[in-house]
This record gives sequence, C-alpha cells and structure tokens, in this order.
Amino acid sequence: MGLLDQRRGRELVAPIVCGTQGVALCAVAVASVVDRSDTAAADAALVVTLLGVAALALVAARGLWRRRRWARGPAITLELLIVLIAVSYARMTTVYGWVLLVPAVAALWGLLVPQRLSANSESAER
Repeated sequence: MGLLDQRRGRELVAPIVCGTQGVALCAVAVASVVDRSDTAAADAALVVTLLGVAALALVAARGLWRRRRWARGPAITLELLIVLIAVSYARMTTVYGWVLLVPAVAALWGLLVPQRLSANSESAER
C-alpha cells in the first residue's frame, strides 16, 4: 500500500496546512526585509518573530506528517492564535481575515477528528 492509501484525507489536512502556513510565513519574512520601514530595529524584530513562528509551524507539520504525538500541541496552539488574529485583528470584514481563518479552522478540524486522535495514539504506543 502507498502512503496515501494508509492515511485518510482528513489526516493529511493538518500537516499540509501547517506546512503551507510555515512556508507562507517565511515568504512574508523575506518580503518584509525587501519592503523596509523607517526603523531597522522594528524590521529586524518582525523578521525574527516571523521566522520563529514559521519554524514552529514547519516543525509541527513535520511531526504531524510523521504522526508524532507531541506535534498536536504546538499545531493546535498555532492554529488557535491564527483564529484569534483573524477574528480580532482582521475583524473578518477583510479578505485577509478569511484567508487566515479558513485554513486555520481546516487544520483544527484535521487535528481534532477522531481518526487523527487515534492515529496519534497508535504512533505513541509503538
């Protein structure tokens, strides 16, 4: 059986979304270096923060892909923070709010469905 035969589509949603978010955050960090503001210190702090969150998302995505139990906590925390940002900062009235909210809710759904929970439990027993 192939890799996709062994896993249901729902189990693949969370790692794919987390990985995509990590790559997107890296792209935003690079874009913020190119599009500089007035203060270099603020730019540096933004880039370091974005790269740190991107690293968290990519590590969580790799752990979820490999069905590691520890990866659920960081992934759920990251997605909940993204939902909060989408609802409070973007106020769901802009396209940015919806672009943040929809993948985060999809990833949360992929993390919390019973099949995903049982897959993580099985990998922890090995």
